[in-house]
Amino acid sequence: MKRIIQFIFIIGLLLSSGYIAFYYWTASSASALRELPSTLLTALIVYITIQLLKRFIKKKIEWYDWLYYIGLIAVLLPLLFVGISSDWIFDITKYGSLFLVVPPLIDLLRIIGASK
Repeated sequence: MKRIIQFIFIIGLLLSSGYIAFYYWTASSASALRELPSTLLTALIVYITIQLLKRFIKKKIEWYDWLYYIGLIAVLLPLLFVGISSDWIFDITKYGSLFLVVPPLIDLLRIIGASK
């Protein structure tokens, strides 16, 4: 039962992080980084909630589970620098959003490897 819940969490994390990363990789203007749509904010809330719930289920927190904090900082960074319009913000949000995808992807690979 615990493995099924972990798998459902991984799928939820992959879907929400995939959507978040897709949004930031396709954003073409600084206003798109600052005026976030409600679907993106919902995906962020779902991602954070699942990560918090996952901490209660897993007994041991792995090193890669902390990488999503880098992704959260990168995603929210444009909101802090409202007056700055520069290309480095696009680069930080694009590559930083990938840090949201890494932890669930590693979890999925570990579950697949453990089932063999």
